Amino acid sequence: MDASNKVNFCVIGAQKCGTTNLAEHLLSHPDIGFCKEKEPDFFSKLFDKSSGFDAYHNLFDFDLNKSMYGEASTSYSFVDEYPKTAERLFNYNPDMKILFIVRDPVSRVESHFNHRLRKGYILGDDPVKNVSAEDDFIQRSQYVRQLEPYLKLFPAEQVKVLVFEEFLSDQSAAMRDVVNFLGLDPDKLPELELSPKNISDAKVRLKKSTIALRIIEWLEKQSWSWRLAKWIPIRKKLPLEYKALLYSMMRKDITDFEAFIGREIPSWHKWNSRKLEIPHVFAPCDNMSESNTK
Repeated sequence: MDASNKVNFCVIGAQKCGTTNLAEHLLSHPDIGFCKEKEPDFFSKLFDKSSGFDAYHNLFDFDLNKSMYGEASTSYSFVDEYPKTAERLFNYNPDMKILFIVRDPVSRVESHFNHRLRKGYILGDDPVKNVSAEDDFIQRSQYVRQLEPYLKLFPAEQVKVLVFEEFLSDQSAAMRDVVNFLGLDPDKLPELELSPKNISDAKVRLKKSTIALRIIEWLEKQSWSWRLAKWIPIRKKLPLEYKALLYSMMRKDITDFEAFIGREIPSWHKWNSRKLEIPHVFAPCDNMSESNTK
């Protein structure tokens, strides 16, 4: 296979952590060719069904002779569902550069819940019951665990981790850093459009209509509003006490990640029940296994 006709960087996740925004910014660089499908899932969901790389490569315009070609598939970080993904990517291109963007794990769980709500995968008005019933809400917030298969194969200099909250605080500087990591000229980046890029931010567009926004906010408070989530940008919030519980369950994952990157992320600890002055955090539902707290 011609090395010039290979994908040479990949955004592997994490899910609901700003991969769409990152992909849009990468696409704006003139030396980057991006996949025609934002999430092709080739090395995870589709690999065993494929007969080769032709269909995958057809998703890229290699004739444009870009310096770098990339894609973004958050399923590549689903280490429980697709444990061979990192190995497949390495075997395909050992020089592949890996981008991984993360966010506050508790906020990620809430965003993940609302994503499923909009997709129609969640029924009922009890977010605690729904989140507690699925292990992957926690698993996909365990960032070090998701990175481990890649770090065992790819050299550390080929793996870059971004923190979404830091990315948002100065997207221009963050993108220059990413482009440098890819070995490209950051001065070729155009002025960035900093508006939200996914459906969960649809309410931003509604701010021009105060009445519409007030209707949405009223609907969000109704117990039956989940029935409308597929058609209306409704966002359900997890109870504060439950966020504190999620934080306590994922605290070790958070500190492990902070140790990995060599610094603390204070904003991720805002859900600590002592900081929130919550006197009692209720016990997890039975479906939330003790293994998630380890």
